[in-house]
Amino acid sequence: MTKIEYNSNNSGGSWWLTDKDWLRLEKAGWQVKWGHPYFCRVRFHIYDDVNKPDVLCADSHECQGHYAPALDTEQRFLKAAATSAVRYGLSLAEAKAEFAKLTKQDPEAEGCNCCGQPHEFYERGI
Repeated sequence: MTKIEYNSNNSGGSWWLTDKDWLRLEKAGWQVKWGHPYFCRVRFHIYDDVNKPDVLCADSHECQGHYAPALDTEQRFLKAAATSAVRYGLSLAEAKAEFAKLTKQDPEAEGCNCCGQPHEFYERGI
């Protein structure tokens, strides 16, 4: 089985995916890492509400994402509720095609010349 990792980049000073894009990806089977890794308690203490999970990572590199922040709150990183996702069971080409269909984005977009590509995909064997 393959694992496709997707990371977004704030290319050109704004995020290319909307909240609705992230929700569409999640509905299609992508594991959206809401707030990952920017909301990890290793870096920020944001879980003061007893109704939210009390999660503490030993290392932010091990963080698998936490509580999905409400999309209408300020609990975002530069206004993004998510910045990465994982898709299992598809090849890299299939995952990019699905991503393009769901988000109407070009997975190969160049972005701006100072910030780099807005979308990065990595294929990992598991």
